[in-house]
Amino acid sequence: MALKSVDIQENPANALFAVGLLVVVGMVLSGLAFAAIAYIIPSFRDILYHGAPQTPAYLRAMVGLNMPVMFLLPAMYVAGKYRPGQFRQLTRIDRRPTMLILFFVLITILISQPGLNLLGEWNKSFNLPDSFSGLMEWIQRTEYDAEALSKLMIETSSIWALMANLVVMAVLPGLCEEFLFRGVVQPFFFDWFGRKHLAIWTTAFIFSFIHFQFFGFIPRLLLGAMLGYVVMYSGSLWSGVLMHTINNAFVVLISYLQFNHHLSTQIDSMGTANTSWIGYLSLAFTFAVFFVFINKSTTDVGDKNRM
Repeated sequence: MALKSVDIQENPANALFAVGLLVVVGMVLSGLAFAAIAYIIPSFRDILYHGAPQTPAYLRAMVGLNMPVMFLLPAMYVAGKYRPGQFRQLTRIDRRPTMLILFFVLITILISQPGLNLLGEWNKSFNLPDSFSGLMEWIQRTEYDAEALSKLMIETSSIWALMANLVVMAVLPGLCEEFLFRGVVQPFFFDWFGRKHLAIWTTAFIFSFIHFQFFGFIPRLLLGAMLGYVVMYSGSLWSGVLMHTINNAFVVLISYLQFNHHLSTQIDSMGTANTSWIGYLSLAFTFAVFFVFINKSTTDVGDKNRM
């Protein structure tokens, strides 16, 4: 079914189909564009065409191209077709978050980290029955490869590499992923289901799933829901963009400081093992935040043109 024949306007099911299709198309187009770029740059050409080991610069360039082409552009196109003339209202980019919301976002990200670490440890203990051993091996191999590539980018002593990492691993995902998921997919699900909490958690599930890192699925699901509630509560997509960016930047900065021995405390494991009590307190705080979000709403939450 050709995309131009799909009736997207005010049709959330078709709009979601169109978004998914365009994300796949964007993935193909970004791959073709990167192949052309790699052919021009000798070091990239050796990696892509001749099997040379991947480099941090190669990975940063690939992520930097993929994010806007796969996520941002499809979201912008479908949002414009879904509700013509109301692009800013639909995606919630027309409202700036208050300073109180920004402060709350910062505190929530910092305090929830140990709880997310604890959930991550629980998630890593996940095992499938023996009859699914092949799938389990694939999941473990995928996790190992993703972690190795992440370390290749993130473990650096260069301040310039750190700045580049903050752009491609924090700013771009914060903007592009939030625009797609909380700016477009979540409102479509709300229009379809008519229930904001179901829309938020469905979007969070898809957000976590498409990362294809299943040992981090549960903490990423919780993070996705937090982002959804922050956007719903504040009425501004920018609060979600900021929260996502800060969360990713926190990981990048902590990894940089630990790799260069500027930080002795293993903050990325705080909330686990001997400090699990901190993780439980963090989870208690996080779920208290959810309680506030679930029981508090802005005046425009029920307005179809807003959520």
